[in-house]
Amino acid sequence: IGSHVVIANSCQFAGHVHVEDHVKISGACMFNQFVVLGKYSYITGDSAVNKDIPPFTIAQGKYAVIRAANEVGMERSGFDKKEVENIRRAVRILTKGKLTLDGALARIAEECEPVPALNDFVNFIKSEERQRGLAI
Repeated sequence: IGSHVVIANSCQFAGHVHVEDHVKISGACMFNQFVVLGKYSYITGDSAVNKDIPPFTIAQGKYAVIRAANEVGMERSGFDKKEVENIRRAVRILTKGKLTLDGALARIAEECEPVPALNDFVNFIKSEERQRGLAI
């Protein structure tokens, strides 16, 4: 579990769950083993997470999927508007674009500015260390 993480009541973590920095987890969430929660992600209450959650996103559901960019969390953490806008655009491309993962990454590279937060987002998606797949 990373730094500055908030975990509400009644959450259950199976073995080897990796929670990066600044993650917020609402109550009554469950996590399968080996999932990774990317930095600045937000998991809504009563969610069951069985796949990796990319950084800077909001995930919800049984089983949880990415619903939106964590814009409010990023703004409150001091990210500038350009980074927030590029993450919002990238998350929309990934979740609403009806593209393959490679197609979405190509479109993100084409349409979004390479700000540091976006680089972290893309590197997380491209990471070969993930074992569970992405919650998209």
